[in-house]
Amino acid sequence: MDNIQNIIFKNKDFIDEFISDIFSQYVVQNNLIQEYFDDPLKIWGKYRTSLKDFDWHEDVYVDNNDIYQEVDRLKTMIIRISNEELKQFSDMYLFKAVSIYERMINSFYQSILGIKFGFDWNKCNQIIQKLKTIDKVGWFSEIIIGKSYLQEPGWGKVKPYIDARNFFIHYKPEKVRKYDKFENLLNKDRILEFLDEVLVCNDFLQSEDNYFQNHNKQLIEVKEHFSRTFAMKSPDNI
Repeated sequence: MDNIQNIIFKNKDFIDEFISDIFSQYVVQNNLIQEYFDDPLKIWGKYRTSLKDFDWHEDVYVDNNDIYQEVDRLKTMIIRISNEELKQFSDMYLFKAVSIYERMINSFYQSILGIKFGFDWNKCNQIIQKLKTIDKVGWFSEIIIGKSYLQEPGWGKVKPYIDARNFFIHYKPEKVRKYDKFENLLNKDRILEFLDEVLVCNDFLQSEDNYFQNHNKQLIEVKEHFSRTFAMKSPDNI
């Protein structure tokens, strides 16, 4: 964490982007949008006051939610190797691919539960940890965004990889037929197809919810206004 903190405070562009992101979240989540547009300096002052008890190690959460970048990175690695090389480390690629899928879902719910219900990070995590992946894209998805991904054609591509990951992690002696079924999933073309479906599912979750779309639109509006209003000013002098 100290390394992240050092990077932030040594890089002005990163500082500007970081402050803009955090402040925009503060304004939108506290329903201060109109007040901010009416008097940006007043709301900035409120934000600064709220930081008096701020603790870097306790109040900052690390979340890698650039799903497109993660998928692209893993796809690039897989494309560069042969099927024989992939077979040598098939478990590693399988675990990584499925973890990207599950992290994408968890990141989505971390955001949407906070936006819709005002839950803090700890409460969001408690909910997420109690649900299986199939729940998160099934009945829970129906409650939160009004639609289940289990009825989508892509679920048929995703579920076998989740089952395979669980099979190899919690391995126990099984019939050859079942072992071969999961082994057959571990080739380049099928894993790449799975990774494409990760992005399809990501778009499905986000595009089906108006709250999420409106929230993102508001964040962009506040962030752009903030950047114009406080352009070229040092954060310490705002």
